[in-house]
Amino acid sequence: MAKMTMGTSIFAILPILDSDMLPTSNMEVVNLGCVKGINVGDNQAEQVDVTCLEAFARQYEAGIETPGTSSLTLDADPSINQHIRLYRATKTVNGKRPTIKFAVGWSDGTSVPTLATDSDGNTDFTLPTDRTWNRFDGYVAGFPFNFQVGAAVTSEVSIQNTGESNWYPKAA
Repeated sequence: MAKMTMGTSIFAILPILDSDMLPTSNMEVVNLGCVKGINVGDNQAEQVDVTCLEAFARQYEAGIETPGTSSLTLDADPSINQHIRLYRATKTVNGKRPTIKFAVGWSDGTSVPTLATDSDGNTDFTLPTDRTWNRFDGYVAGFPFNFQVGAAVTSEVSIQNTGESNWYPKAA
């Protein structure tokens, strides 16, 4: 049976902002709030040519995966703190944009992920098993603002995925 999008939630692990609206080293899981759409990009395997000279047709094996891009659509709202925090994640820190962890909670549950921190201080999600999840990491490549007559200010946030993306079906 098809799963409806109604009830889908998008979470990210984002830095807490200080009083000057600058990122701190303290992280937390936030619901991005009122995302209108998300496209979770997938990884494509590179094509490795393994054809021998004696062959009459090319032969290939799957090579290393190249992460795709994801995007999320939202009505950019400066009164929604999570939107400000996601926008701030487009700014470089020590010469590079920070990598953000994302989790898409499907409509087959309502549980929220929690923050896990390992002994080295690395953070990740703990995902409840009573909901289906898509999980990926990426940096915010762009956060453009679109102003049109008679419409809300929107943004199509582009995310360059890095590493693997995973799909975790709800436990039976």
